[in-house]
Amino acid sequence: MKKIFNIVLVIFALVCVLLLGASFAVKVYLSNSRLRAMIIPPVEKALGRTVEIGQINVSLFSGVQVYDFVIKEANGLDDFISSTRFVVDYKVVPLLQGKFVINEVHFVDPSIHILRAEDGVFNFQSLVALAKKKQSVEQGEKDPSAADKSPLPFSVAVEQFVIENGMVSVRDELGILPETDIITNSEIQLGVGHSLSDYYYNGEIRFIVDTLYRDVNLHNEGRVTFDETRCDYTADIVIDEQNLQIAGSVDNYKSRYPPLIFNLYSAELDVDRLLQSLTQLGKTTDTSAGSDGVPGKTAKSKTADAAIIPPELNVHGEVLLKKVKVKDLVVEDLKLQFGLEDAQLSLADLGGRTLGGEISGEVAADLQGEPSYNGKLAAQAFQLGAIQKAYLPHSPAVMTGSVSGAVAFQGRGTDPEVIKKRLKATGEYSLQDGRISGSDVTRGLAAVLNMQELNDVPIKNMDGRFEVEKGKVRFNGSTDSVWFKAKAVGTIGLNGDLHVPVAMALSPRLSQQLDRRLEAAQYMEKQNGRTIVHLNIDGSVNKPRVSLDVQKTGKQAADKVIDTLLKDGSEEEKAAGEAVKSVLDNLFGQ
Repeated sequence: MKKIFNIVLVIFALVCVLLLGASFAVKVYLSNSRLRAMIIPPVEKALGRTVEIGQINVSLFSGVQVYDFVIKEANGLDDFISSTRFVVDYKVVPLLQGKFVINEVHFVDPSIHILRAEDGVFNFQSLVALAKKKQSVEQGEKDPSAADKSPLPFSVAVEQFVIENGMVSVRDELGILPETDIITNSEIQLGVGHSLSDYYYNGEIRFIVDTLYRDVNLHNEGRVTFDETRCDYTADIVIDEQNLQIAGSVDNYKSRYPPLIFNLYSAELDVDRLLQSLTQLGKTTDTSAGSDGVPGKTAKSKTADAAIIPPELNVHGEVLLKKVKVKDLVVEDLKLQFGLEDAQLSLADLGGRTLGGEISGEVAADLQGEPSYNGKLAAQAFQLGAIQKAYLPHSPAVMTGSVSGAVAFQGRGTDPEVIKKRLKATGEYSLQDGRISGSDVTRGLAAVLNMQELNDVPIKNMDGRFEVEKGKVRFNGSTDSVWFKAKAVGTIGLNGDLHVPVAMALSPRLSQQLDRRLEAAQYMEKQNGRTIVHLNIDGSVNKPRVSLDVQKTGKQAADKVIDTLLKDGSEEEKAAGEAVKSVLDNLFGQ
């Protein structure tokens, strides 16, 4: 046993001597000066740029370490690519098994500076390797960078590929591309088998992006995790102090139109301000570059005649906004589920709180060709005062009450005038326990009937149904107030025009007052002690006008005069009177 132990000990000592000798030989042969002479000239020739390396250390056991690596710009002064330290740490034993296993590839403080000059040329376009590749492709030669399908003599595995404080900066002297700085930290695992088609990778990339473009600041912090078939992402985005969070995933992302999950969240969002920033970003300039990067040369749009949305695009997700402002409307806890597949857009589970009440609904749209859409929306317990404050802030009227309603709609087109003509809808509405005071309509009622009481109208209930077609809203509604009961069957144009005939049955108290204040009241119809007043509301939504319905009021007066004159007449006289009333019916259009 002792003899065997001695043999093992000798063998171990010999292996150690060989490894130490090999390590010493590697250090002697691959000295810093020799490595610099081996690496720098061919790299400079391939790139056409000056290359600087501070120090290179090679060890049989600890791998390769390169310090202060720099590729200069074409002027030989500024840095194009640089890194303070580059480390390749590999395992020795797997080499004996035909495997090249790298413990870690580590870049410390790598940076890339991308610049487009005033002539429209990027700083990387002058690299010799890229210029030769472009020339070869133009001449129909095989791309030298194409993957070689021949078997490799060994497999390669990188257990950890690390980028520490990586930096990419983009500058454009033409002012077209946004001024962008990217900081990234990444950890990636990858490997290649005995064929380049046999590979795997996975990892995580964390990034910070700061962009300044057209006086709009954009800050983005996020993370992407990925493997060969899927990536998941999250990002916090700030656009001019507007905060958004996005999260989602992409399956089979190598395909042209991979399925995409996109979720949007925000604690507080001003849509108008956000759209203003995005519009500012989207503005074009006279110095816009074409596809070849030359200023003033604009490529012809390939999507001019294409469908608005590619049918292959597949996107699903949710939107959750704690507080969102659109114009003067504030919506809280806005939520919806959306999907886009086969150019069919769906918005489901739409909900939120606004104007003191709640909204809900669903919408579907066909985006192939000219868009068409349909949906259902409902409003529950909106406060009329809140609606007035949002949309009629300068109105002297005072309006209160709880408004509810529902509408089902369908339409086609995107132009506002086309939408007005093609929109169809049906719905219903109600107002409970409300009051309308000092409005143009109530003031008009008070003036026409000489009753100031009607300038302040308490409403027990107002409800009705409506339909929208050919640019007009036709409705049939009723109102129950302590002052009157009214029915209206009229139209409101989507352009704001009004034509609303109203039949109003005044309360017994107001009926008695009307008889004393308005001479024409004696000719008006009476039902159960209530005077029936026929009115017209026309003009526009912004400037409504209230007037007596002269035709119906005149017809009522004529009928009453005839009935009074013929009260004690003969049968022949009464028959003649009915004939006259029939003629009047035709004249007044009843």
